[in-house]
Amino acid sequence: MSDSTLTLLSSCVRLTLLVTVMIATTVAAGAPARARDAQWSMTRLDLDLVIDTAEQRLEGEAEIHLRLDDRRASSLTLAIGEASRILAVTGADGVSASVDSAGSEAVVEVGPHQAGDGVVLRVRFVNRGQSFQLVVSETGALASWARGWYPVPAHAAVRAPGTTRLHIPAGWYGLANGALVDSRSENGMRVETWHSDMPVARSFVAGAYRVERRTVAGRQIAAYLLPDGKADPTAYAESIGKIIVALSPIFGPYPYEAYAIAELPDGLVTWTGSSEQGFFMASGLGAQVNMPLVAHELSHGWWGNHVQATDPSAQMTSEALAQLGAALAIEGIEGREAAVEFLRFSRDGYSKRQCARGYFAMRAEGLDKPLMQLSGSTQDHHLADAKGHWVYWMLRDRVGDSVYAAVFQTLQREFAGRGMSLLDVRRAFTAAAPAADLKSFFAEWLDRAGAPDLILTWDAAGSTEQPAVEITIAQRGAVYDLPVDVAVDTDAGTVVRTVRVTRAKETFRLPAASPIRAVRLDPGHRILRWEPEYGPAR
Repeated sequence: MSDSTLTLLSSCVRLTLLVTVMIATTVAAGAPARARDAQWSMTRLDLDLVIDTAEQRLEGEAEIHLRLDDRRASSLTLAIGEASRILAVTGADGVSASVDSAGSEAVVEVGPHQAGDGVVLRVRFVNRGQSFQLVVSETGALASWARGWYPVPAHAAVRAPGTTRLHIPAGWYGLANGALVDSRSENGMRVETWHSDMPVARSFVAGAYRVERRTVAGRQIAAYLLPDGKADPTAYAESIGKIIVALSPIFGPYPYEAYAIAELPDGLVTWTGSSEQGFFMASGLGAQVNMPLVAHELSHGWWGNHVQATDPSAQMTSEALAQLGAALAIEGIEGREAAVEFLRFSRDGYSKRQCARGYFAMRAEGLDKPLMQLSGSTQDHHLADAKGHWVYWMLRDRVGDSVYAAVFQTLQREFAGRGMSLLDVRRAFTAAAPAADLKSFFAEWLDRAGAPDLILTWDAAGSTEQPAVEITIAQRGAVYDLPVDVAVDTDAGTVVRTVRVTRAKETFRLPAASPIRAVRLDPGHRILRWEPEYGPAR
């Protein structure tokens, strides 16, 4: 796959994710609030879906378990997105429904209820032909939670535990949220049942796949790849398992019961990738596993799907954290040197914008801005994935591995199923590491644009018996408070020492074991700073 194609894929996936985070608003847009509407929430959702490829039709029945949350009510409104239309609503005795002419909403009379009461409704619905992210064709079928394709209570969360049952052609395999609990043949079709104990927003994909399944860390892992494609399902399944093992000690257990990647047939959709709750679907997967791409999208299971992103700077609590996941996965699987190379220069088959060199190129083009001010634009996606993940990477050095992992796992627990902003992240780390002076760190790296530009000069000092080196580090432009590693190369070997630079120009005297041959600044590339390899300085 060309780099331009993968760049589009990376950008498309992130755009889709931003839409998915806003799904409740999308669904509610077709159903204006009524003054008499009370707040109902879904406690369980069971979907039964029949895929008719000849008619390009999705017929669905939803069994929706609802609870009245706040006050007395005798009615509720069900809404569905532009991808589908409601046909009918039924329930227990006394339930009646009025569906509007477009099928976009139904007002349901359920009889007198008080807060805490429950009701069960059955809703039949059908697709409105082929739409952006709900497609049924002879080559495949899919629906993404981004488009509100199944009925839900108006202005309520679309996530709920329950099952998704798929009736698909006999030669196909399906993929949906949760774990596969049953697969059988029935009336010439394959019937698969997927179940999730945790609340999830529903998506599915189905087609004629080669499937590789396994269990890793208590999670179902799978790769669904096209029969005539270049990608190897075994290699993709193995990579998914390795990524989960690498990231779980830092982010915590993977939130969903399963994770899979599904390849989309050419021409099925007009977009190139979409991140769902528990799987990722993309077109044009290459023969070689694109480790950062898979790790980034899998990391959205923690950041963006399970913990949702909200402003200010939602990009930093979704995209930048997913990009951090890509770097951490590479470190855990391939080693630190490979991760640093990715942080600095990206890698073949991944966006060249999303690395240190890409960041300084954007800065030279006048596109830089404070990370705290990132919006939902494509350009700000790139900044989050180029500079934002570097800030999180450097944060680990400031707080230490144990605090780093503890805070991320605490954030996963505290913000599960709801929105988290960059302010929440700042508060959590600042409280957990009071000695690290993170208020200054965050102010320097999040509240202003730019990155350090350091200049090193040195001279041999001391005596033949007691050699030393005198080094001067100057900061060109904005001044940062930085712990900087300095490598002193001598005839007896190399010693790395750390100095703290807090002013525009500082001089340090360091002892040496033998005559000095060279002095190198930040030899492990632990700091996001301008380097000549990144192109002209601005």
